Amino acid sequence: MEDGVFRQVFGLIFATFGDGAFCRYNSHDEPTGRLAPAYFEAVVGAVTDEFEAISVIDGATLRERLISAFASEDFINSTGPGANSIQKFNSRIAVVKKHLLALANGTD
Repeated sequence: MEDGVFRQVFGLIFATFGDGAFCRYNSHDEPTGRLAPAYFEAVVGAVTDEFEAISVIDGATLRERLISAFASEDFINSTGPGANSIQKFNSRIAVVKKHLLALANGTD
């Protein structure tokens, strides 16, 4: 079962976001830089938590929403100094989830 969940989650992430799943984006919406652990945690957490809902959203829409999530003030504030705290970890996941699902208030 865990193997199936792993394959589903990472299959969706790769098919939808490709090499840009876990890194920053430049002003031209192109992925840049190396894999950022905080970005990895946020994307994997959000997609795992909401796989069923996220898996039915168009890939191009999800890519736009992920770029928006990474550029948001809430996401940026949950990275950097103290990013390893549970509060910031959970915040990053919530921000990405909110953007991917286009939730107005960040709750499900």
